[in-house]
Amino acid sequence: MRNAGLDSKGFSLFEVLLSTSVFLLLYISSMAVFQSAKKQNAIQRTEMETQTAAALSLDKIQMEASRAGLGLIQAIDQGLLNGIGTDGGGLTVHSAEFMLQPPNDLFPGQNWIALVNTSDFKKGWTICLLNEREGETKTLLRVEKDGLELDSGLSHYYIKGKSTLIAVETLRFYLDDELDILRRKVNASPAQPLCLEVNTFECDYDPLSNLLSLSLTMNKNKERMYERNFFPKNMAPHRISAAGEKP
Repeated sequence: MRNAGLDSKGFSLFEVLLSTSVFLLLYISSMAVFQSAKKQNAIQRTEMETQTAAALSLDKIQMEASRAGLGLIQAIDQGLLNGIGTDGGGLTVHSAEFMLQPPNDLFPGQNWIALVNTSDFKKGWTICLLNEREGETKTLLRVEKDGLELDSGLSHYYIKGKSTLIAVETLRFYLDDELDILRRKVNASPAQPLCLEVNTFECDYDPLSNLLSLSLTMNKNKERMYERNFFPKNMAPHRISAAGEKP
């Protein structure tokens, strides 16, 4: 009688195998659901990171491109500079970094501009010289404590007190095709990475509508295009002139 009572409290081999099989099926099913959820979360996280990187890059370009033409209205009207350039598959933005009046008269053929303080200038920068009717752009070949050496002689005469020297900020955004890196270059400094894993970068500027269009795609989702369209406010006067209307 004792043995029969003990046997009734245990599990048969069949019951043990059945319960183990059910447990394994539940475990495998739960692991499959977990792996699927983990994979989906990774995809969503990658997509979010991609969107954030693209949006931040376009925000940066828009913010800096909105300065296009700032302080350069006369130079642009004379055809010396373009506030916005989209040649070569990249975007070039020109604006005035600072301006001053030359302390002395400047003569044609002269390639040296004497200044009291040149600490704000750097070799390789573009400068623009303007008088009441004419102007020209030059590249700084050398910057010394007492003056600036130009890459070539001046073409015009600039009278003290009636002329302006503008240090031009040149921004360049372009895609490094070999490394899939969107780069940002300021003046003559080395280009720095702005965004990684970029598949395409395109830009277009319509001077009549004053509309700058930007678009890029990322390697992780080449079918998704990120776009930005806006009107650079400093270029608006040139749109009106180009349309043949009176400013």
